[in-house]
Amino acid sequence: MPVHVTAENHPSLRHATLEALRYVRDDRVLRTIVLMQAVVSVFGLPYAVLMPVFAREVLHTGASELGYLLAANGIGALLGALTLASLGEHVHQRRLFFGGLLGFCGLVIAFAWSTSFWLSAVLLLCAGYCMIIAFATANTTVQTRTPDHLRGRVMGIYVLAFLGLNPFGALLAGSVAHAINASIAVTIGEAICFIAILVAIRLSTRRQ
Repeated sequence: MPVHVTAENHPSLRHATLEALRYVRDDRVLRTIVLMQAVVSVFGLPYAVLMPVFAREVLHTGASELGYLLAANGIGALLGALTLASLGEHVHQRRLFFGGLLGFCGLVIAFAWSTSFWLSAVLLLCAGYCMIIAFATANTTVQTRTPDHLRGRVMGIYVLAFLGLNPFGALLAGSVAHAINASIAVTIGEAICFIAILVAIRLSTRRQ
């Protein structure tokens, strides 16, 4: 017989959400990861929506080459995931997370100013590699660091920071690209991410 659970046993949505937010706020590692993911989502990831602009106006290529660029990014992500899987538990998560983010930002800036199709493809492959190293490490850290009864709600906050804010960043990057150009728009976004990551590294080092 299934157990009947009354509504009184469940906290309200507001209470449950606030409990998860407080837990993230009070845990330094989770707070840093969520904030970094939010910053990268808004300022770092929108380069992807500008890829057609880079293919057409910067690299002077067509739809087929755009497909190759996107594929290179995806292949890099796949290689990054396989690398993490091969490392097993013998990893330094903090170094992988911050190192992956810094590498990703630097490589995307280099891509933004590349005028060679093949160099751009290689840079995107490496950027995809660094991106998945950082994001998969963050995902693993959030799930393993959160208690069972809060994991779903904390992951919801994490996903909101990671994916929910991305459309706003895409709108912002598109507006800057339209007003100036795509290369400067991407560079500004990645530079903001770079500075935020360095600040987070400095603060986390002080507290260790």
